[in-house]
Amino acid sequence: MIKKGIFFFFLSSLVFGQMMGSGGVGMVFNLPVQDLSLQESSQTSAMRVNPFQGFGDWYRGAREIEVPELEWELNRANSEGMTFQEAEVYAASRAAEGWRLPTIWELEALYQQQEVLAGDLSDDMYEDVMTGAFWSETEIRSGHYYMYIKFGLECDGEDRIDNCYVGLRLRVRLVRDVR
Repeated sequence: MIKKGIFFFFLSSLVFGQMMGSGGVGMVFNLPVQDLSLQESSQTSAMRVNPFQGFGDWYRGAREIEVPELEWELNRANSEGMTFQEAEVYAASRAAEGWRLPTIWELEALYQQQEVLAGDLSDDMYEDVMTGAFWSETEIRSGHYYMYIKFGLECDGEDRIDNCYVGLRLRVRLVRDVR
């Protein structure tokens, strides 16, 4: 009976705190309780992709591959742009948790399943072509150019997938294998 009473008090306090407009935080015993619906990641399903389909043979790595289920970092659509070197440092800082930069194939799988991002695409991605561009770890030219995919704008093929110099500032969305 005591356990049920404590749980009811906890649940009541959480619901009351949310009804009072506390922005997803209730107070129980003067301790903050986070909204359980907040997510930090989302998952894509396994699928076969070829981001270079229809591009011709300009990239020697152009092929279709099976991309496994993956977990994606959320809230990166509002992140600041980073150079490729800064993106590598950011990924390295999260590597102990299994996070890494995605390949272009993994980003393509996310692009094709972007509904899993559940609104985690920023409105400003529709204002500028490069605002919605995300780095991949797929190298194109001897360490100076890497592939990226543009989210947000209605681009197709080569308009959506391209490569750029490591010094440009693009966004980063880390990925990790599903545990």
